[in-house]
Amino acid sequence: MYDIILETERLQLRYQRNEDYGFIIKLWTNEKITKYVGGPRNKNILTESIKNTALDPKKEKYDLWYIILKNSDELIGMAGLLSKEINNEQLYEINYYLEEKQWNKGFAAEIAKGIIEHFRKKEGIKVFIAIIDKENLASIKVAEKIGMKYWKTEIRKSGEKAIYKIEFL
Repeated sequence: MYDIILETERLQLRYQRNEDYGFIIKLWTNEKITKYVGGPRNKNILTESIKNTALDPKKEKYDLWYIILKNSDELIGMAGLLSKEINNEQLYEINYYLEEKQWNKGFAAEIAKGIIEHFRKKEGIKVFIAIIDKENLASIKVAEKIGMKYWKTEIRKSGEKAIYKIEFL
């Protein structure tokens, strides 16, 4: 379909659709899902962001997109690449957020690996990072599972973060 960005064995990553509104609000206002990324978001700010994205879902080259289960078309989370500046260098951070009922099924690693493969081929990106709260052991495990290695610790607005990196040179 025209709005599919990439596919993995069990998942598809696609652009936003108008019917995603309720899911986005539920995902980003969940305390457990947002625990390590600044906590639940304000519903009014989310609504504005959703409306802006709906005007042109493909406007941003790198963004968070929607994870779908291929066998059921069920929306289960968001994932993507975000551009980050570290040491005056532009790098690309892998992000993934899944509904709680989808945790511990290998979906985070599968979509993260799919994002790396896709953007290596399509955009020639050679370095990917993950900025992870040191207490977020599940995300550290995913980063290591997809081949990322601890790079360094950095103090960011949201506190001390471990930065993991994978390079293809």
